[in-house]
Amino acid sequence: MIVAPMGNGHYPHDDYKRACYIRSLHYEDENWMYYTPVHSFESYIDGVLAMIWVRFSASTQFRNPYKLCEEFRPFGRATSVSSACTSYGDYNQMISDAIEHEKVVCKTMKIYNIDHAVCGRIAGVVAKKYGDTGFAGQLNVTFTGSAGLSFACFLTPGVSIRLVGEANDYVGKGMAGGELVVTAVETTGFVPEEASIVGNTCLYGATGGQVFIRGKAGERFAVRNSLAQAVVEGTGDHCCEYMTGGCVVILGKVGINVAAGMTGGLAYILDEDDTLIPKVNKEIVKIQRVNAPAGQVQLKSIIESHVEKTGSNKGSAIWDEWEKYLPLFWQLVPPSEEDTPEACLDFERVTAAQPWFYSSIWRYYMAGSPYNSCFVGSPCCRRVKDPDS
Repeated sequence: MIVAPMGNGHYPHDDYKRACYIRSLHYEDENWMYYTPVHSFESYIDGVLAMIWVRFSASTQFRNPYKLCEEFRPFGRATSVSSACTSYGDYNQMISDAIEHEKVVCKTMKIYNIDHAVCGRIAGVVAKKYGDTGFAGQLNVTFTGSAGLSFACFLTPGVSIRLVGEANDYVGKGMAGGELVVTAVETTGFVPEEASIVGNTCLYGATGGQVFIRGKAGERFAVRNSLAQAVVEGTGDHCCEYMTGGCVVILGKVGINVAAGMTGGLAYILDEDDTLIPKVNKEIVKIQRVNAPAGQVQLKSIIESHVEKTGSNKGSAIWDEWEKYLPLFWQLVPPSEEDTPEACLDFERVTAAQPWFYSSIWRYYMAGSPYNSCFVGSPCCRRVKDPDS
């Protein structure tokens, strides 16, 4: 049994022990006794009993450690091995029923950093049952704690996930729709907008959905993002790398090599100290201020949604003093987006010169495309086939 999950470090005593139990289930570490914290004789005995129970169970009917983690992940407070090892039965039944009958369900639960790919199975069931027709129900799930790798991966439309805490790498990996909100706990002792709250390579290969993160992300944020809309308050190196669509708004500082290989989508980055330009990889993208009226509307609406979802102080300040902050934003535009209404100041003039190409684009821009989950006016609307053609 090894050390409890890294996180906010404020687990109650029983939660701390349960975290040790489940981590031992996952890794089956033979040197568990050297790493187990002993707070009392009772906790020591509980730990020994848990180890014995795990060894016998794993050697008989449960041979897959991932299955062990799935079957015996704990909820609530517990005072013994038997009560700690409760199942997901009620939760699974509630979610399954909501998916089957397209209901609205709300659920709140704890999460630990050994919980990997949480929500991936839910998204798979929804996609398998409803496919491209869409899920008419709504699954609203709130997690509290520290999420493991690939949190909220492969989300589909109709699934809304909220994490109050922090997450590891690959948040929102491959998400195709839905909504993901990540915020810090209220009593953190630090400024959320100045701290890293999610790990590296978030939104890897995402093809839809909306993401709002109150805090900073690690490296390679939105790498290979194809259609998702995201707001974050700072990133590490290589953000928007190989991005091909969607829209990313960054309300803080970024690392080096921004937009390397970015061939689609738009990025809006707040540059309060004039340090962004040297960090941008200019091999493909063009850097310009947000001059187009449609781009200004898009940026402001996304920030408004971010404030509404996360309560961000930084986003609220930008919204309240919009005229002051707007000139501080840079817009990163690859060649494929130069003639979109969000990036082209003279869009109407260009449209008049080539009406055969832009008529359907303008129609979708004004009405919003029904074929994706983007904000109205997103550059990805230009990729939708005209139903009249």
